[in-house]
Order: sequence, then structure tokens, then C-alpha cells
Amino acid sequence: GLGDLSASLVGLQLNDIADLFGPDSSTVSGLGSFDIHLSGTRNEPVLRGSASVAGAVLGAVRAPLARAAFDYQAQRLRSRLTFWRTGDPILEVDLSVPYDLALARRADRKLAGPLEITARADSVDLLVLEAFTPSIRDTRGTLFLDMRATGSWVDPRLDGSMAMHQALTRSKIIRTI
Repeated sequence: GLGDLSASLVGLQLNDIADLFGPDSSTVSGLGSFDIHLSGTRNEPVLRGSASVAGAVLGAVRAPLARAAFDYQAQRLRSRLTFWRTGDPILEVDLSVPYDLALARRADRKLAGPLEITARADSVDLLVLEAFTPSIRDTRGTLFLDMRATGSWVDPRLDGSMAMHQALTRSKIIRTI
């Protein structure tokens, strides 16, 4: 049958979440929040919402404000993820993909249909990369990005450009473009 559920959470301590995944959450801080509305049926859910992470610190890295909005209906997931620094968007990712988020078991969630993913960044501090991988440290430089993924899950295509300016890590030049 039809269902309807809404939930909101404000002020979620990120170190509390980190406690669930590892023994040391002392290097993690920041606040998360989300709003979600789920309706429809088990096999055809409709999902709308937003989430944000503010003041995130992961070790020595201060991550930018991250905000996401998402919408799922008719087996299509749409989302926009934006990273902000001092009021300006520094990285934006938009996606629209065919995916099955039914609340019932499925053998495969990836559906036939076109992929539409874009990512754009202008002068993103490469220090942000340290938040995502432990193998990159002492990073300097900036990232410029204009990428598009199209095609399908079976035959994806990637197009666009990426450049790093004055990129350094551990005092070694990665590549200057």
C-alpha cells in the first residue's frame, strides 16, 4: 500500500558517527543535518530530501561546507552536491541516473537508460583531497574541473577537462598544467 514518512535531524555530531566505524573519533568533528520525505509504495517509492555537513574536520583537514539535494521518482535518481567555501560554490556535481531504490529485494539496482553526470570546480584547494584519502598529505595547489559522464551503466562515456595548478604534495611536484 501507500506510505508516507518524513524525518529531520539537525546538529548530528560527526564524531558520534565516526565512533560507529572506528576506535578513534578524536580527529573528526563537525555537524550534519538532513531532511527526508519518503512516500509511494514499496516497489515504487518517491524520495525527496536534503543533507548538509558544516565545519567538518578530518584530522588536519578542514573540509568545506557540503550540501546535497536529492529527488527519486519513477526509477530515476537526481541529485546536486555542492561544496562551499566562504559563501562561494567551489565544486558542484549534478547527476541524473536510472536506479532502482525500491524497498524490496532486487538482483540488480542499475537500470537501462541514460546517465547524466556533470562535475565542475573552479580553483578548488587540493587540500580537500586529503579528506578523502590517507595517501595524499601536505598538499598545495588548485584544481579546475569540467567533466561529464554520459552513456549508460553498460557503456559509460567520460568527457571534459581537469587541470591542477601549482600542485604539490609532500614537497614534490605532482604535475603543473
